[in-house]
Amino acid sequence: MQKIIKENIAQVNARIAAAAERCGRTPESIQLVAVAKTHPAEAVQAAVAAGATIIGENYIQEARTKFDTLVHLPVQWHFI
Repeated sequence: MQKIIKENIAQVNARIAAAAERCGRTPESIQLVAVAKTHPAEAVQAAVAAGATIIGENYIQEARTKFDTLVHLPVQWHFI
């Protein structure tokens, strides 16, 4: 699971960089929000390990469990 998540995040970041360049922006000016909806805390942890720093969650019921489990991770949580 970790390898797939890492590869997916790398591919998305490459697409962001290419799109930013086409628009005359820097890739650093764009923030990726990795969506945790319906994914377990282990997947979120793997995404953070792969470089995701902003995590989006849809339901507070799911988010509470992940907040408690992943409180030690350096991420920003957003509701989407």
